[in-house]
Amino acid sequence: MKFKLQLSEEKTMFGNLQIPFTAVQVKKIGGFKVRLLCKINGLEVFPCAVMPKGEYEGFIMLSKEKIKKWKLNSEEIYNVEIEKDESEYGMPLCEELQEVFNQDPIGKKRFDELSPGKQRNIIYYTSKIKSPALRAERAWLFINNLKNEVKGKERVPYILGLK
Repeated sequence: MKFKLQLSEEKTMFGNLQIPFTAVQVKKIGGFKVRLLCKINGLEVFPCAVMPKGEYEGFIMLSKEKIKKWKLNSEEIYNVEIEKDESEYGMPLCEELQEVFNQDPIGKKRFDELSPGKQRNIIYYTSKIKSPALRAERAWLFINNLKNEVKGKERVPYILGLK
């Protein structure tokens, strides 16, 4: 789906610009639980989902990082392209985490048993690390922490070493 729009401005802890969706657009993409790939003005593609807002309307939140990097604002008209994300996890898996899965079938099995949202959290926090060596180290840490959690009661902050 392609469309032109102005970004809406709303202050939140994640950022202040959003891609607004009408109820008709939300219905057309399949609702709120559909993972998407989005591109603004032909820039890099990013994984996302439409969040609910009011009566069947929705939005895609744009991070402060994307707003700054792409110099986005609420005054210009942007070309937005979205398509369903058909990938296994709803976002790309970095090679370091894939390598951990290749070497640790028990860790991979535990990962596959997590909810899609918890899986994406682990993928996101692993992938955002810039150094490949540190990314590999953290991938091992995250999966080992996951294996230490009680099955069915996994806590993302613990898995990520935050608590």
